Amino acid sequence: NVYYEMKSISNKLWKYNRYRYIMTYHEKPWLPPPIIIFSHVAQLLSRIYQRRAKNEVDQEEEDVGLKLYLSKEELKKLHDFEELCVEKYFHEKNENLHSSDNERIRVTTER
Repeated sequence: NVYYEMKSISNKLWKYNRYRYIMTYHEKPWLPPPIIIFSHVAQLLSRIYQRRAKNEVDQEEEDVGLKLYLSKEELKKLHDFEELCVEKYFHEKNENLHSSDNERIRVTTER
């Protein structure tokens, strides 16, 4: 049981660090320092082109990424779902605490 919990935590940590490493690498310029000016010029031109294209193309079609636009009803459903998940998580955590063997032994010895 402890092994699987530690494996789950380490897997999440590994994925987070991998994502952070990839994003750090992605944001760095692609040329060495003496000629890095070309990289900066390319980034500048790319951003200018993206802004111009954004003005010509509809905003919803252009957006790519982890953006989430919800109506008020959908947002309320999402918050309700999150609350339910948090309540379930704390209930299970509390149940595990009270049902563990060590906790039973402790309670029994306190009586």
